[in-house]
Amino acid sequence: SDNDDDDEDEDHPTMKSYHFPALTSQIQNAINELGRTTASGGSAGGGVLPKLNWSSPRDATWMNCGTLKCQTPGDVYLLLKSS
Repeated sequence: SDNDDDDEDEDHPTMKSYHFPALTSQIQNAINELGRTTASGGSAGGGVLPKLNWSSPRDATWMNCGTLKCQTPGDVYLLLKSS
């Protein structure tokens, strides 16, 4: 019956999945370019600090091993999502 199908949907909710290939590519290009620049500048390099127009996501550092340093687009998304 239709009610059985509704019960199954409630027991196993579908998770939404988002995919932003153009944005991910832009973030990765920025990390590659800026990370390389800071590495040649004598610092630890290999990462970037995301700066937003409203603030940096300091309150979300606990999700990224206690740092704002991002080495992958996933790190950037994690900080944005957690802030």
